[in-house]
Amino acid sequence: MTEQELKIKLDEWFTKNWNHFCNEVRTNIAWGKMEEYSNDLCIECYESFLNKPHEAKLQMYQDSKILNYLLYAASFQIRSGTSPFYNKYRKSRSNTAPAYYIDYESGGYELDDVGLDDMYKCVFDALENKEIDWYHCKLLELKYLKGWTKNEIVAYYDFSMASLNKHMNEALEAVREHCKHLDE
Repeated sequence: MTEQELKIKLDEWFTKNWNHFCNEVRTNIAWGKMEEYSNDLCIECYESFLNKPHEAKLQMYQDSKILNYLLYAASFQIRSGTSPFYNKYRKSRSNTAPAYYIDYESGGYELDDVGLDDMYKCVFDALENKEIDWYHCKLLELKYLKGWTKNEIVAYYDFSMASLNKHMNEALEAVREHCKHLDE
């Protein structure tokens, strides 16, 4: 089968099976919070299939294995930390930083809904009331008062960036909880 003939056959196959494939991905693979991105995941898998060599596509078509490949690819894309889909969607969805804390590539931080003065006031009030432990207090001090970068803090404490992000988010969450009580 020539490249053009295979392309026509694949177009027919995808026209006939696209809705079934997307439904399977939505209900069995990307269910829950990732369901809204299931169409994007389907497109990623479709593009992955099209990037296969002619022989591989032909073999999958002849063996009726296209749907199996697409479902496997979708499952892999949503769970693999190195996949394009994971890096584009899931990684950003798993960020647990508070809404007012936005990390920019420049290393600077910006506060979205809460003013800088309000946040500092809230942090200092939480520290005075001993609602934040010493370690989290130290992280907030290094980051926001002394202006250290995350890399400098990691080097100082000699632990991983993932640990720093986790502990920093815990500290900011404690501050946010304290701020909620001040507003009430």
